[in-house]
Amino acid sequence: MSTQLRLAFMFQMAEETGLTNVYVAQLLKRQAQLNSQTLSTRASPLDEAVMHYGESIKEITNEEFGNGIMSATVFYRSADKVKGGDREDRVVATFDGKHMPYTEQKSEHMAASKSTTTSKLTNS
Repeated sequence: MSTQLRLAFMFQMAEETGLTNVYVAQLLKRQAQLNSQTLSTRASPLDEAVMHYGESIKEITNEEFGNGIMSATVFYRSADKVKGGDREDRVVATFDGKHMPYTEQKSEHMAASKSTTTSKLTNS
């Protein structure tokens, strides 16, 4: 999940749950827990699934594709109704994004030179 998509999701969850955006970020990083009453009244099953499985999906994605992110620039999503093994209605939610590998960030590739950056910091 791209940073942009993750932030949008985080702010949407904060708005829908009435929790602060920082607390939602902590929840997504498993640094905090929802109390059971908030969880049962506020979070949708999709929210719970993404929070619960997100890090595992990211880990498997990194294993399959290499370290990177799923871009939200060219991003497709769908929700489809299918029949399960017991003929029950099931939802298939698909997030389809381009994989973008992380790049090593070397200072020599920066558009701003170190001297420009240093002078801006010392003149502030």
